[in-house]
Amino acid sequence: MTVPKNFEASFLQYLSVEKGVSANTLVAYRSDLRKLLHFADLRDRPVLDLERLDLIEFMSHLRQRGLGARSVARVLVTVRSF
Repeated sequence: MTVPKNFEASFLQYLSVEKGVSANTLVAYRSDLRKLLHFADLRDRPVLDLERLDLIEFMSHLRQRGLGARSVARVLVTVRSF
C-alpha cells in the first residue's frame, strides 16, 4: 500500500520549486516521507487513508525506534506538508 513513485516525486518537486527548500532539506523530507510510507505499509493501509490516531501511533513508533524529540518534530512537519 504505497503511494506511486511519481506522487512522491511530485511532492518533493513541489517543495523544491514552490517552497524553495534546500537540497539538504529535500533529503530530510524524502527520508521522513519514506518513514511514513513504511509505517503505512506496516499497518497495511494506504498512506492517504491514515487518520489522526494512526499518526499519533506513528510518532510513538518513531520514538520507540530511538528518534529524539527534535527528529520526531521534524517528521511531523513533513507529514503536515504532505
